[in-house]
Amino acid sequence: MSIHRYPLPSLLVDGLRAIVGMMATLGPLIFLDPIWPLAAILGGLGFIFAVFGLKLLQQSFSSIEISDDGIAGHGPVVKAMAWSDITTLKLAHYATPRRPLEGWYQLILKGRGGAFKIDSTIEGFDLIVGMAAQEAETSGVVFDPTTSENLRILRQQGGRLS
Repeated sequence: MSIHRYPLPSLLVDGLRAIVGMMATLGPLIFLDPIWPLAAILGGLGFIFAVFGLKLLQQSFSSIEISDDGIAGHGPVVKAMAWSDITTLKLAHYATPRRPLEGWYQLILKGRGGAFKIDSTIEGFDLIVGMAAQEAETSGVVFDPTTSENLRILRQQGGRLS
């Protein structure tokens, strides 16, 4: 059994981004009187930054536990899924425009126990992906071509999913 959390430095940097984004978008709505189209745009963007901040807050109180039996999420939202219950495993890569080989991954697991979305910023992401992929393959889950390619790339990066 292992327990994985999102690292505090990563959460703090992203939290700062959320705060600056909310100040830049909602500040003008509070202190100025913009015309309605601009107010709608700023309000919408401010809402997006607020949702991002709430997601970060949830991650700061959450942990992922993996064991031989399955995966469990602890924190504000508690859920669990047996490895044998996985029906879908997707591994998406989101590249940055200037550095396409960098970026981040997101693992999505779906099954009878609900769904998990796990970002690659969590400690032990490679271990989580490796265990989930191995157990999903054993259960007969078929991966889409993008997921298969992303798993292959992660395996090549130092054998991290061996």
